[in-house]
Amino acid sequence: MERFKSQKEPPKCILDAMDRILGDKKFDLALDAGCGSGRYIPFFKKRCKKIIPVDIDPKRGLPNVRKMSLTNLKFKNNKFDFVYNIDVIGHMEFKDWPKTVSEMLRVVKPGGFVLITFPNQKAFTRYLQGTANKFLDEDHKMEFNFLKALHFKRGLSEAPRVKSVKLRGYSSYGKTNMLRMFWNRIPHRLGILSYYLPPIARGFIWLLEIDNHTKPN
Repeated sequence: MERFKSQKEPPKCILDAMDRILGDKKFDLALDAGCGSGRYIPFFKKRCKKIIPVDIDPKRGLPNVRKMSLTNLKFKNNKFDFVYNIDVIGHMEFKDWPKTVSEMLRVVKPGGFVLITFPNQKAFTRYLQGTANKFLDEDHKMEFNFLKALHFKRGLSEAPRVKSVKLRGYSSYGKTNMLRMFWNRIPHRLGILSYYLPPIARGFIWLLEIDNHTKPN
């Protein structure tokens, strides 16, 4: 995915969308499920007292990262207040998605939250960029359009322990100068538009709220 192309800070428009969906929520302990280069950790540190990063391939110069598969998280039940998975599942085989989601739900506390993001293969900026209907990264196994995003939301809503699922969009200008110039002219308005209209957004954000009264079996 785009996040693996650079060690730099993520685009502000993506961070703004995650700030918007999380509101004023603060967390004691968070899990970075698939941390990659760790470039999202500084952003989440603003609202998380402690973050534990895990990755299947931790050889990225990131300190304190634990080598771990998302289909077999080596943590006890109900450990984290917050789990986030930023543009990771596209690199996984589809058959591993249910177990990955199940594991994230297992380790999050009652009343906690899980945040997942994923690129939109049919985003309008990708048509301008010439990458629509193609994979952003050769390592991708799958990418979504809006209908698939809705189907994924429905599946998440039916998962045990999940109280509610919110689906929103994030915007991003991609990597061309033309799109960057276009985006810099109307970043605020278009960012909000993409947030509330996921079909046109560069990517999707799902925020899962866990029921206060349920625990893993």
